Amino acid sequence: NLKGKVLKLADPVLSQAAGEPFLVVESEEGYYITGDVSEFLLGDLSQGQEISGTAYESGTSFNAEIREIKAYPDTNAGQGNTGESFYPFTAFIADPSGLKDGEEVSFNLTVGAEDTDSLYISKAFVRQQDGVYYVYIADSDGKLKKQNVECGRTVYGSSIQIKNGITADDLIAFPYGKTVREGAKTVQVSVEQLYT
Repeated sequence: NLKGKVLKLADPVLSQAAGEPFLVVESEEGYYITGDVSEFLLGDLSQGQEISGTAYESGTSFNAEIREIKAYPDTNAGQGNTGESFYPFTAFIADPSGLKDGEEVSFNLTVGAEDTDSLYISKAFVRQQDGVYYVYIADSDGKLKKQNVECGRTVYGSSIQIKNGITADDLIAFPYGKTVREGAKTVQVSVEQLYT
């Protein structure tokens, strides 16, 4: 729900074909913004929660309140990563001073105190199949083993929190080829050797 003035009302079919909104409403209360949240952070976001953000163009900082989180992912979001879904949300900025209509912004979500004891690994090591996340590790005999993991939040878009399934002592296999199979012999290398 929003309170405002209708600036544009057009044919929905024609507007969609042109890639334009069929309804434009100027809010009398503040600004409504839309964004996408990673499935790994979805559980940390809730209606009524306050988030902060920064506008790219003006550099203006703001606070916003989450008003709605969609139950289904946006099929057009996060196209570069097929293993991660993004859910649309709407937030409300009560004080839009310094912001411009249509300006792009970035959001910051504080999920409590900084968790320095958690295990984070590169997202490149994590795979997904039928909604289940897994990695390949070396078992006690040095053979490749598929290990399911429980994932948490994504940090800087490149590292992912591992809540359960492996520990910092496990040896994770990389890279994965199309012919990867459990039971294959593994060779242990250093991180420096991995990226050279």
